Amino acid sequence: MTTTIDWTIGHKIRVTTTALTEISGSVYCYDPLSQTVTLEESPQKFRIVRTPFIKSVVVLEKPKSTPASTPSPAATTPAPAAKPKNSWSEIARAKKDAPPAVSTLAFESNSPVGFVDLDAVKKREGDQVNQEMRKQANKGVGVTEQGQEIYDAIAKTLPCRWDGKSILAVEEVQIDPPYNTLSCKANKPNSQALAHVKKIIEATWKKIDERAKGG
Repeated sequence: MTTTIDWTIGHKIRVTTTALTEISGSVYCYDPLSQTVTLEESPQKFRIVRTPFIKSVVVLEKPKSTPASTPSPAATTPAPAAKPKNSWSEIARAKKDAPPAVSTLAFESNSPVGFVDLDAVKKREGDQVNQEMRKQANKGVGVTEQGQEIYDAIAKTLPCRWDGKSILAVEEVQIDPPYNTLSCKANKPNSQALAHVKKIIEATWKKIDERAKGG
């Protein structure tokens, strides 16, 4: 079964994919050749969705339209009423009553679409994914709150990463649980980074202790 849905750029919709993932946003553009629709979730975030993998569409808000001009008094003969298109509720009801089938949504644009740099949209989406991956990589797994706070403090001035439950700063200073100065060690003799890391740990633990005492 093929369902044709007419829409204009600017519709705020919610789509459900065949993987049951819900995505909401304003229709930014539609490309029938690549079978993709681009949704603007926010001014900084765009999502490109393949239409063959869209299961359902719900219109959340329609774009504001410009009021039509007032007809001239000379126009006394009313124009024949146009046959109304199926409403979204009628389409949804028809889909519900129809036998199960794989649906394909074909989109038509009622307004011209300006140039859309898909490479820029994909790059922006990729940058956001990489940023989220870096954010997740900086979160320790199975570590204490104090350990995470020590990590965040060190990461402000030195590159560091998690190595299991241990913190590895500048690839030469290792801080093991319980993440104090006694659990620091350097894999290089006369490491200048070791002294710097210990100062950060001492200052951070001082803040943690003062906070625990209500100071």
